Amino acid sequence: ATDGLRQFTLLKGYQSEGHDSAHPDYGGNYNQRAGGLADLNTLLRAGKKWSSDFAVHVNATESYPVAHAFSDTLVNKDDKQWDWLDQSYRIDARRDLTAGTIAARFAQLRRETDPALNTVYLDVFRESGWNSDRLQRHLRDQGWQVATEWGHGLERSALWSHWANETDYGPDTSRGINSRLIRFLRNHQKDVFADKWPTLLGAPRMGNFEGWTGKNDWHAFHAIVWNDALPAKYLQAYPIRTWTDHEITFEGPTRTVVTDADGVRRITTDGRPVYDGGSYLLPWEPRRATDPDKLYHYNPRGGSSSWQLPRGWSGASAVHAYRLTDQGRADETRIPVTGGRITLTARPATAYVVYRTKAPAQPDPHWGEG
Repeated sequence: ATDGLRQFTLLKGYQSEGHDSAHPDYGGNYNQRAGGLADLNTLLRAGKKWSSDFAVHVNATESYPVAHAFSDTLVNKDDKQWDWLDQSYRIDARRDLTAGTIAARFAQLRRETDPALNTVYLDVFRESGWNSDRLQRHLRDQGWQVATEWGHGLERSALWSHWANETDYGPDTSRGINSRLIRFLRNHQKDVFADKWPTLLGAPRMGNFEGWTGKNDWHAFHAIVWNDALPAKYLQAYPIRTWTDHEITFEGPTRTVVTDADGVRRITTDGRPVYDGGSYLLPWEPRRATDPDKLYHYNPRGGSSSWQLPRGWSGASAVHAYRLTDQGRADETRIPVTGGRITLTARPATAYVVYRTKAPAQPDPHWGEG
């Protein structure tokens, strides 16, 4: 449906009896009803062929008595926490770190799972100072990338936080980091920021369609990809160079600029408009924006629009456009090039992909594999 955009897949409930059970058993206690470790690794091996990175939802704050790791020394029995499938208790984080037990549990998960599982998402993480920094060092040493529920959790290392990106979930008290200075420095590295500057940088946002908090609308999820996530990700290819109230420029050879001086958000790359008020023809990958493999077109209002092709496509006499559907590319259309420009006619709120030659055949997805 996205013609191969990379995915970030967060697996909740891979352990024991599913979501929020048997924390903090990171390895050695897999959800047998979901297929156990064997099927988890089948998913990881197959999923990386479909351009996905994988994370698992873990917890270093609370422990449930059903966990193999549970003990009177692991938790404070007087500090009750979330009671999901059973009553949990607050983990003594400093002892867990100094004893080396938390590092050993994460190392077990690393040994047992396919390398496509490259990220750990730490739910409800509340520690700071040494407890936070020492855990991050363990995770980095083992090769893990880090995601969190709240923007301030594991701040040095976290690449993504839930509440910063699913903005209709949870209260605003932990919505994300709201420092313009930190975002100036790290916009190209992280998705942990409060949605304070939507007009210029946008927000990647997350969408769900598999039942989380009752969300099961594929179309709503799909719309987020094209309206929010793709343009925001395009602007994360390079570090920010300058930032004024109505213009942000970026480092790198593509000379990308985003403005909203007249109230309309516009993005130019290499002197060429690529985004205009929600309608776009974005080069992909953005780090090869002057000579990309393909272009994504989207027009929320539909209709015809004219665009100048990237410099590397200057010799093309025609290009090929495809409408994207949940079954892949459809409606192949040969578009003539005139003076380096093309005119595209789009259905409202429908994504298209443009290739300079006919697109390669799409592989069989082997639906239901494993």
